[in-house]
Amino acid sequence: QNNNLIMNLVPAKNSSGVVGLYDFVSGQFFTNSGTGEFIAGPVAEITIATTKYNESAFSPLNTALANAISVVDSVVSNTITQAASIATLQTQKQTRPNDIADDSEKCPAGKKCLLVEDASGIPHWYEIVTGRLPDGYTELEYIESTGTQYIKLPSFPNASNINVTADILQTNGTNEQIFFAIDSVQTLYTSGGSWRTWKSGASGVSLTNTSSRHLFDIKTTRSGVKYYIDGTQNTNVSATFYTSELFSARILFLGARTTNSGADYFWQGRIYSFNSECDGVVCMNLVPALNPDGKIGMYDLVGGRFYENAGTGEFIGGQPVFN
Repeated sequence: QNNNLIMNLVPAKNSSGVVGLYDFVSGQFFTNSGTGEFIAGPVAEITIATTKYNESAFSPLNTALANAISVVDSVVSNTITQAASIATLQTQKQTRPNDIADDSEKCPAGKKCLLVEDASGIPHWYEIVTGRLPDGYTELEYIESTGTQYIKLPSFPNASNINVTADILQTNGTNEQIFFAIDSVQTLYTSGGSWRTWKSGASGVSLTNTSSRHLFDIKTTRSGVKYYIDGTQNTNVSATFYTSELFSARILFLGARTTNSGADYFWQGRIYSFNSECDGVVCMNLVPALNPDGKIGMYDLVGGRFYENAGTGEFIGGQPVFN
């Protein structure tokens, strides 16, 4: 009644050997009300779950659980170890470790490096390269002179062959302007809207107009010089132009020439790159850059030196370049 169990009879034999039905609900034993006796069926088997049985039945599960716990413990232990190592690297800022005896294996000064152990457990530091310039410098698309800025560069080393390459764009070519000079000797300049080569006391030779960006490639030996513009050789250039000055220990200028009072014939335009090879080896590779102090100039990737404006005013910087 009311969905409650009121009777649960199971076949049974009482302590006197009488066969009947036992009610689990009321706890009462009901015997035969007729004549004769009920015939008893086989005795029901009862399985008792002993400790030994449980150990045997659950052994595979216990083994799997133990293995899982071991894996978790290993992962947690390794994570803690790695976290400690990362914290150490972060604290040391990954710069110039002193725990490696071999100087060639140390992180270069001013660089960030990653510590990696080889299969033998020997640590090695590898420089983390995020760009061509040192930390704090920003590479720019170009630097632009407005007519009062120029750069002083050191002289070329003693060599038998010197090749100079300049990627430039002149923005104002109505007057005489010198882009590249050795002391007071102008070697590449513009006059009346045309690019020309020059040496003091010699006549200029027309190269091309200044209406667009050009790549100048000047290949020089001690006996002569060849000019290439955008990959094409200009055969009108005298072979005796400025070779003696180029191979002497003189200061180089980009964007002007030197005078007793400073500089003159300032160039107006953009410099995208300026580099040189000395006997087939790159000896100067200048890229436009902004230094950590906010100065705009050219950074030499070979010499590791920044050259800022030697004139007045400031260069105009192009957009940042991300390598």
